[in-house]
Amino acid sequence: MSIFYSQSLNAFYNDELHSAMPADCIVITAEKHRELLKGQAEGMAITPDNDGFPVLKVQILPPIQRCQLACQAIDTAAGEARNRIVSDSSLIEVEYQRTYDQATLFINNNYTGAVPQAVKSHAEAYGVSDQVAAETIKQIGDNWYTTLDIIRDLRLKGKQATENAGEEADYMTIAQPFIDQLNSINPEASA
Repeated sequence: MSIFYSQSLNAFYNDELHSAMPADCIVITAEKHRELLKGQAEGMAITPDNDGFPVLKVQILPPIQRCQLACQAIDTAAGEARNRIVSDSSLIEVEYQRTYDQATLFINNNYTGAVPQAVKSHAEAYGVSDQVAAETIKQIGDNWYTTLDIIRDLRLKGKQATENAGEEADYMTIAQPFIDQLNSINPEASA
């Protein structure tokens, strides 16, 4: 995954999430991206330097805005974690949900009746029985749901901890452990 910065839009892009990006995008490191977001959550502004690279500029933001930026960073990390687990395409998510639902129904009916097309496709593609295909699909789906529950838990608790902090709090420091946990979630860990 590469992260890009657009000077003209003062925005970040990710090549795994964005298929179209402004022409002035330049590559930045993931470390630089985290540094910039942390600085922004602490009340600094991200602006382009003379060469078009993003830098932090001192800016005093009211506590409510600093809190909102830290919560936004948590939401962003949660969204990226979800995309790593399933996909950034809503249509593939619909396909996965439909496949999971069909496999679960087939299992709940004790593998009787017509084999759902999604189960049959999996069985044929992997050279396994319809029963093994249904069980595999359900297990993968169960793992995804468990991971999505973990993501939701971290997101909600992180935002609540951030929002409950006092006006003098370093909101990003409060949010960072939740962001770090969200960033550590990967497909291999959830499979």
